[in-house]
This record gives sequence, structure tokens and C-alpha cells, in this order.
Amino acid sequence: MSRTLILLLNIIVLTLTVSADEGVLLHTLVSSTEEANGQFGYSVSGAMEGSPWVIVGAPKEDPGSSPDDAGLAHRFNFGPFQPSPYKSPAGTANGHFGSSVSWAGDVDGDDKADWIVGQPDFFIGHDYGPGLAYIFRSRPRSQPLTLVSPNMEFGGLFGYSVSGVGDVNGDGRTDVAVGAPHEAFTTLGGRVYVFSGSTGALLHTLTGFDSRGRGDRDFVWGDGGFGRSVSGICDVDGDGKADIVVGAPDHTYGGTLGGLTQVIATLRLGY
Repeated sequence: MSRTLILLLNIIVLTLTVSADEGVLLHTLVSSTEEANGQFGYSVSGAMEGSPWVIVGAPKEDPGSSPDDAGLAHRFNFGPFQPSPYKSPAGTANGHFGSSVSWAGDVDGDDKADWIVGQPDFFIGHDYGPGLAYIFRSRPRSQPLTLVSPNMEFGGLFGYSVSGVGDVNGDGRTDVAVGAPHEAFTTLGGRVYVFSGSTGALLHTLTGFDSRGRGDRDFVWGDGGFGRSVSGICDVDGDGKADIVVGAPDHTYGGTLGGLTQVIATLRLGY
């Protein structure tokens, strides 16, 4: 079992894989397009599909003719095959593609690792864009699947967090979740969307829940940041469906405006 650590060294960020059992350095991963302030290692995720895989986000890398701070996501395979970095299909300046990355599981049934990458600052002609996310399939010559917020709004940060969440809708393919922590900023305080990994169809729209599992605006009041972090987890309630954990780090409980509270909600997504 390994864990991933980030080391900042001379402005260039390196990603290290370290044995969790012995603390022995196994690999040092360096961007193939490294540059000062490229933020390689800003986000990381791993998968085991035949041989180990790692994906590393570099949201401010902009090699060659790429727009400034367009961003990249680098895959690393510890076998013989070294693929090229993922680029955003909609590369824009300051789009910060690669701000979030995650293993998406196997979305197309080919027994290969697939990936989801967020681009939360995507915009055209506006200071703060609504954001996008992409599912990249490992099948040769396949095109990425673009995910768009159903409630698109400027500054919503759709794609700030992404994760594979297992098979939510029971179709035998893994699905994905995308956080938009600044959507409905002054009311709901953020949203999380669950999409079909195979088709990109919207499966669920999630907002804050109170302690009894009921949707409640007061649970994540105002700028609660619901969806700033998201992760798929195992079946918590035993219904045979995947569950999900969502963070709302700026939640203010009971209407009190002072302080920050970390809120983790386990949301049952069964049909």
C-alpha cells in the first residue's frame, strides 16, 4: 500500500509515492512539461488497473502555445507505458484545468482505469467562469466526455472537486461526482452533482442536509462551501448502492456567523 506526498522544492512541485508500511521512497514524479509556478502536484489520485497508475494535476502549466495558466493533468503508469498529459478540450487562460483530479473507476467496461479532471475557472469573456469537468476514458482514440453544471453560473466553481463514486444507478458502470461550492452562494452555499460515468447524464443534484438527513438551507447557510471536497465511499447503509462524502468547510451552524466548521455529510444515493 502506498500514499502520496507533495514536496515543494525550488518552486517546482514534485510528487512522491511512499511506502505506507516502511516509509521508503518508491518514486519521484516530475512533470514532463515542468515550469516554475506550474503547481504540478496541486491535485493527485491513484488507481490499480493491471499496474499502478497515478494522475497529477498541474493547473498553472501552460507549455508551448497554451493559454496562460490553462493547466494540464499528467498520468503516470509504473509499467512500460508512459502516456502523454491530458489537456483541456476547452483550454482558456486561467482555466486551471487539473485543479482537481480523480480516478473515475471503469466507466466504459473495458477493464481499464478512467479519470475525471476539473477545470473550475473555465470561462470565455468573463472574470470568473462557471467551470467544467471531463471524463477521460483509457480506450484508444476515445474523446473525453464534457460535464457541465445544470445550474451554470459565473463563479460557481463547478469542477473544484471531483471523484469517482462507484455504481450509483445500477448500470454496471462507475459514476462520478462534481462539486460546485460557490453555486447558489448566498442561499444553498454550494452544490454537488452526480453524473453517469458512461453517458454523462445527470443522476442527482445534492445540497446541504441537516442532522436528520433532510435538505435544509440552514445547514449550509450562505457561503458554506458545500462541495469544496467530495469523495466516493463504500456502501454505508447496506443498500447495495454507492455512497458519498461531501465537505462544507465554511458552514456556519445555527445561523452563527463567526468561525468555520468542517461539515461532512454522508448522502444515500440509491434509486
